[in-house]
Amino acid sequence: MAPIALATFQVSPVLAAVLAVLLVGANTASAQAADTCMDSAAVEVHMDKAAADGILSDMMKSNYSCPPESFYWEHHPEVWGGFKGCVAEIGLAPCGTNGFSGIAGMLATKLPETYDVATKTCTKTGFTIMDEKLIITGGLPHDGPELKKRTGIFPVISFPLIRSPYPKYLNDEVNSNDDEDMKATLKEFMMYQNAFTKDELAAYDVMGTEGAEQGMVTIHSGKALEIAMTTCNRAIYVLVEAPSYGYTTARIQQLVNEEKSKFLKVHTNWYNATGNVTINYTCPDVDVTVEMVGWFAGSGYPSKMSGYMEDVIATSTMMTSPWFESMVYPENPSGKVKKSNIPASMNRLVCDGCYLYPTYFGPGQTKGKATGAPADFYSGDMTEGYYIPKTVDFPKCDAWAFSITKMYSASVRAGTVMYKANNAAHYLTIGKKWNSLAEGSVSEWTWSGQIQIWKMLMSKPLFDPHSWMGAYSKLQDEKSQFLVDGFKNCPVVEYLNAKTTAYSFYRFKAGYTSRASSTPNWWLHTLNIASFDYSWGFRGADAGIATYYGTPGMTKYDFQRLHLYRDIGVYKEVGRRAGIVCAGGKLPGMMSTAEWAAVSGHTTATNGTTGRRLLAADAAFDTSHVNHADSSTIHLSHFSPAEKSYHTELHRQHLAYQAIIASCTETNTMDTDCMFRGLDVYTAGFAPVQSGAGATSAIDGAL
Repeated sequence: MAPIALATFQVSPVLAAVLAVLLVGANTASAQAADTCMDSAAVEVHMDKAAADGILSDMMKSNYSCPPESFYWEHHPEVWGGFKGCVAEIGLAPCGTNGFSGIAGMLATKLPETYDVATKTCTKTGFTIMDEKLIITGGLPHDGPELKKRTGIFPVISFPLIRSPYPKYLNDEVNSNDDEDMKATLKEFMMYQNAFTKDELAAYDVMGTEGAEQGMVTIHSGKALEIAMTTCNRAIYVLVEAPSYGYTTARIQQLVNEEKSKFLKVHTNWYNATGNVTINYTCPDVDVTVEMVGWFAGSGYPSKMSGYMEDVIATSTMMTSPWFESMVYPENPSGKVKKSNIPASMNRLVCDGCYLYPTYFGPGQTKGKATGAPADFYSGDMTEGYYIPKTVDFPKCDAWAFSITKMYSASVRAGTVMYKANNAAHYLTIGKKWNSLAEGSVSEWTWSGQIQIWKMLMSKPLFDPHSWMGAYSKLQDEKSQFLVDGFKNCPVVEYLNAKTTAYSFYRFKAGYTSRASSTPNWWLHTLNIASFDYSWGFRGADAGIATYYGTPGMTKYDFQRLHLYRDIGVYKEVGRRAGIVCAGGKLPGMMSTAEWAAVSGHTTATNGTTGRRLLAADAAFDTSHVNHADSSTIHLSHFSPAEKSYHTELHRQHLAYQAIIASCTETNTMDTDCMFRGLDVYTAGFAPVQSGAGATSAIDGAL
């Protein structure tokens, strides 16, 4: 079978033999998937046979020999001593681990292997995933190897070195740009996945980007620039339904204010809300500011003062409104399929389409079976959903930002902006900034690679269970099911959006709410899981949280988000841990929920004092006895010095994260890059805390 399939790639008999051996050694599921590998769905390779042999050989070694979240790599002799073998997908750190903690934190995180810098070798630790501190922060995709097994598609993207000129993009002449084929292929792909019709797409033009974040900065900047050029508004507000993802507002403002000379200076014949006219209204000569304003569905819309000194509601149809609207479709983290609020006639809606794939419209939001899906598309616990719902409420966005990040790879920085052709000027003004040589322009490899990836995604019918998106839908469903089972009837937290989208979103239940930024994190101390709360995602709508979720006293710190992009085995382990802890048990070296509640101040002693807690001032355990006779007081004397050291360090990391988040929160808006710097504190190793007669050992400290 292998040599026949490999003939598509014109590989050598030697490589065919190697791959055949690897396939025989694979597990049953992998071998079944491999029966379809290297078929016509694979992208054509435009390179010499030896190069193709090498790439495919390493790819097969990665998929069938390396642990999850690692791949085969041969380092340069000057890098890690020329290490050859399985390396982490993150950072390419030696040894077949996940790479989140780098080299220094391997032991502290309890990974199965550590790398000895002196001997340049990997050492087995004896730890398994059951011991590991699971880091589930951000949203770094790791599903490629699993999807290759399930689909049998082993894509190789080629970049033949033929052309030499500088790139040419966003020119006024029709069809005169390098990336015209990329634009056409994006629209073909959108029709393939039933996101848009051909008639709908005819209204849009396309530009290339290096990912959804850059795309959203582009269209937020473009829309804000449009408002500044056509009105006297300089304080511009972005309506977002809370909770909501956000973007780097400082960069958006900078891009807009670089065009300050184009801002409207005098508004001729301005009519105020009562119909009175001002012949020449002078606009303020100040920079633009952009603020995201959160709002909960069902509550009153917010209003803000415009540049005309009028209080304007967010849904106003006045062309002098300082508002535009932004949404992620479906939303991060809730997965909600949101509806627009500002009337479509205003052309004030811009959309993040990073998740606009059938995979992210699970049955938590999208009901019923997909039209045209074959009988074998749904199986097991996956019984409905996973198609893009084209209803009357599908957003009519003036511009969209897309990327391949959440469907194929975040390492490959490639995306697009799709904008209304009849309202293009402001988006093009911003887009051309990225295409200057000073900004690096966009590589030919970015747009030509995207074309090849889209063709790979379209190589099988959409709802074929072995198509890339069909297999991904099933994989996401299985991950979510592990969490559904693990957190079922959990008395502490509620899984709010099961089988909905790329993230699992949780809220604390009554009795465990009213947390503050300094409250010890239940996920860290009981489940040994580093993730993040969504305190920054409510965009100033904090006062409405308790009402919207129906829980008095609930705060923005009472939510937690886990992404669903790590290997499926991680979520099986999360479900296992949750089942134990939610049932009142505890994991080795970790706290039970009762112990956590006590140190967090969630229990009250009969003498009126709170239970034992971690001191926010220095993050050290308070080991004094509050009341020996009080059964609600939990004494932690049964924890070893190393365990106390570990929990103290976990809380220090939590406080450090919260401090960074507070420092980089702009006006109701999170600087995305700054947020990721905050998440880095959870991946670091640590120096064990001094205890008793002396310091704990490095190994004990890793407890």
